[in-house]
Amino acid sequence: MGFFNYYKLGTFSALCLIFFGITSQLQQVLFVTDTRAETKATMFIDQITNNDNYLDEMDSLNKQKVDMDDPRLIRLIRNYWIENPSDQPYNLKQPHVMDPSIGQAAFVDNRLNFKLQFKKSFNVGKIVQNQNLTGNNIVDVQCFPLYSILKALSVTHVDFFSLDVEGNELQVLETIPFDKLYIDIMTVEIAHVPGGQTPVKTFVENKGYSSLIKMSHFRGLANDIIFRKN
Repeated sequence: MGFFNYYKLGTFSALCLIFFGITSQLQQVLFVTDTRAETKATMFIDQITNNDNYLDEMDSLNKQKVDMDDPRLIRLIRNYWIENPSDQPYNLKQPHVMDPSIGQAAFVDNRLNFKLQFKKSFNVGKIVQNQNLTGNNIVDVQCFPLYSILKALSVTHVDFFSLDVEGNELQVLETIPFDKLYIDIMTVEIAHVPGGQTPVKTFVENKGYSSLIKMSHFRGLANDIIFRKN
């Protein structure tokens, strides 16, 4: 399937997907020791930004409907769309809270046998919405499949992946080439998926995963299934 076909789904993968994860393979990425008191980013990538026509080049790739692992696409994402982690101090509203999840992190910690760390991460852009606006306000943005972004970071192995995109979880999962990207454990929200948990469980389990647990919260703050690679 071509890159263009992932355009709408890419909105969620590029801008809404949150993987707290500690990726265990980051080739050509520099790791730096990090604590809450330090300002250095935990990792960064080298970027070459000497092409003033990169937007025109991306527009051409969109029109060609290139594959999501096309080298030209990956190069543009790496150099022009990924932002390295901030080197500014943390600005946390509740710095004393070590686990902001509703139990998912503790459950995953136990299965992965290490403590998940929520560190500064790469950024692929964000949409800021004016809550006072009314009517149908549509903004076109350049989007990418999750796999394209990870490939631009040279990542092929993710320890923990959390997917919550308000009902489009199955469509996003269908774009992931699980034969090329190894994910140990993932949690997927199912609250808004058409058809409920059944189509998500069926798809993910057919990709070689087992359903470990369904987690929910009485206020609706969590309604996830946690899967683990067999």
